[in-house]
Amino acid sequence: MQGFGVILVAMALASCRGRASGHDEASGRAPPREMVAGSSPTAGGAVGHRHAEIKGAIWRSHAGAAPVELVGGHGELDPVQRLWGASATDIYAAAWDDPGHGLLHSKGDGVWSHEPLNERRLFGVWGSSARDVYVANGGILHKRGDSHWEREEAHTFVRAFWGSGPHDVWAVGDGGTVMHSTGDGKWTVQSIGKDALVLAIWGSGPHDIYVAGEDQIYHSIGDGKWAPQILPSKYRVQIHDLWGSGPNDVYAVAAGLFHSTGNGDWTRLEIDGLETPDAVWGNGKELYVGTSHGVFVRRGDAWSPLPPGPEGVHALWGVGDDLYIGTEQFTEWTTPE
Repeated sequence: MQGFGVILVAMALASCRGRASGHDEASGRAPPREMVAGSSPTAGGAVGHRHAEIKGAIWRSHAGAAPVELVGGHGELDPVQRLWGASATDIYAAAWDDPGHGLLHSKGDGVWSHEPLNERRLFGVWGSSARDVYVANGGILHKRGDSHWEREEAHTFVRAFWGSGPHDVWAVGDGGTVMHSTGDGKWTVQSIGKDALVLAIWGSGPHDIYVAGEDQIYHSIGDGKWAPQILPSKYRVQIHDLWGSGPNDVYAVAAGLFHSTGNGDWTRLEIDGLETPDAVWGNGKELYVGTSHGVFVRRGDAWSPLPPGPEGVHALWGVGDDLYIGTEQFTEWTTPE
């Protein structure tokens, strides 16, 4: 029975980590919050029930200090998928939240509240401003000004957004699909030429755009054509995130942190202690990488971990001296029968 319990725990973890593995269900069903995974001895030798669940939290690090948990410590939040803000007083988090609403908002005061959006499983959030925000729930939800969220036709299962402005917006998702909109609610479809799960997109401008299609990176100059840029074969696994400070300084996280000067070649950066990265973000001075064991930061040429804080880092975004951290953590425990 104990071995069967371990199998159930592994199945629960695999089903919930959709963004990392690409095996989530496009049906919109929420991931399991808790699973009783058989019986095992407790510390005192008695038989108990083993439990497992995947939860999330949002943290904030100010000026490089130890991160402080803002929401999620009481188990009320499921995995955080993306963070984005229009300013220090207008910040969004997209999460898998069940029950409840998956989109959270903060005014930068440490308080997070659920947006009145009846969608509990969200994959991405991005906007060109506070009055132009997009949310990915497999489909596309768009909010203009103070209006309600409106659905826009999606031609694939959408997972992430990026844009250079309100009239140049991009969305990516399943099947190697890339979509573009001028902000009018209509989307045209492009393809990277491969049936791949596309989890991330970033660009330095309308003529310099990158997407991550499973184990390859694709680049476009905005003409609808996507050219593959291949990571070193030794490290070709699912690419989770992209970010750059400009056209000559672009980063990707997969089996490590990779860098390109914009010439189509990618180099793996050797960083002591950095394992299983899942998110990358920077502000021009510091570069942050989120991993299963915490956050690493580069200042100048030196890398170091942030002071002890969250594990299972899944999303990063910052403004000013504040870095926001979204997590996805797997926990298990035993209770007496």
